[in-house]
Amino acid sequence: MYASLVLIVLGVAFASGITIALMPAMVIAVLNLLTALKEGEFLLERFGDEYKEYMKRVLYRFIPKIL
Repeated sequence: MYASLVLIVLGVAFASGITIALMPAMVIAVLNLLTALKEGEFLLERFGDEYKEYMKRVLYRFIPKIL
């Protein structure tokens, strides 16, 4: 979901042809990263070892095999 939101905003920015329209995409990307990190901390506290095992199986937060 995080990656799709950034891709949608990037698509709109490129479709508009206005360079400044890329700024919201960059802001959203940073906010998504911060949110994902906070969620990871919360889930680790909430689920403990079970979440650690999940993290070992799912190595990427945004785009599989890339990021």
